Amino acid sequence: MGGEERGTTLSSSVQKSASPFWTQLWFQLVVAIVAGVWAGLVLHSRAAVLGELGAVVVRLLKALATPLVFFAIVDAIARAPLTGKMGARLIAICITNTTIAALLSIGLGLLIAPGRRVDASQLVVTSTALIVRPELSTRHALEALVPDSLARPFVENQVLAVVLLALAV
Repeated sequence: MGGEERGTTLSSSVQKSASPFWTQLWFQLVVAIVAGVWAGLVLHSRAAVLGELGAVVVRLLKALATPLVFFAIVDAIARAPLTGKMGARLIAICITNTTIAALLSIGLGLLIAPGRRVDASQLVVTSTALIVRPELSTRHALEALVPDSLARPFVENQVLAVVLLALAV
């Protein structure tokens, strides 16, 4: 009898959570793509205004992305019940993940050897502008992650610096 009640409750909760297909994201995306193709075919060059509108939407999304990352990290840390043992395990996993990623990138760089098959004498210089190579060092990379103001990473969409700020909070 307990199993029947449980099955009934489960099936009714599944039925309640199933929403109509037209409210689901995949359907809305398909409709938007079809509408965009239709607008391009019918309106031709007059559809360029819609492209400018799309660019504004993308800029708004980019503006929201960095603060959303910050608040998502702060919220996740605030809600997570981490013990000392779990924190140590998390740090060990992060270090392992970083080490594997570094070894893979070094290995792929040695295997592929980008630039080895390029003859630099055949490259044509098309600009007379002076090319300044930035100094590559770990110290400069770490200094770039630490902002000189709290607002700068948000204004310049520096996601790594925002992540560090969120972890510091």
